[in-house]
Amino acid sequence: MNAPAATGKPRHRPDHGIRLALLALYLLTLPQLPFAEPAPTVNPGQAGLRINPNHALLHELALLPGIGPVRAQRIITFRQDQDASPVFRSANDLAAVHGIGPATVARISPFLCFDPPPQRQP
Repeated sequence: MNAPAATGKPRHRPDHGIRLALLALYLLTLPQLPFAEPAPTVNPGQAGLRINPNHALLHELALLPGIGPVRAQRIITFRQDQDASPVFRSANDLAAVHGIGPATVARISPFLCFDPPPQRQP
């Protein structure tokens, strides 16, 4: 019944317009579906957090601007490979971690805190 006419054009289906109208009506009457919103990014400074890179977990380090999970894992691996404790005494010490340069250090330093220097025994 829908075979092309002798001219090569398909025949017009009289119910095609009705189907489109019914589909549009159906879509308009659907309840509004809740779509997932992207998770808000947390800036440690806005939340008043200060992160100690000597003790922080991966997900905590990943909150730092420009760090993310890959660099956070590099910080943890670097920290575990060192004999000294604490490994990081200032933000500049993080520049020794692969992928963290001076610009990243400058960006994250306001969100960092460090262990106090060890006290010497008299």
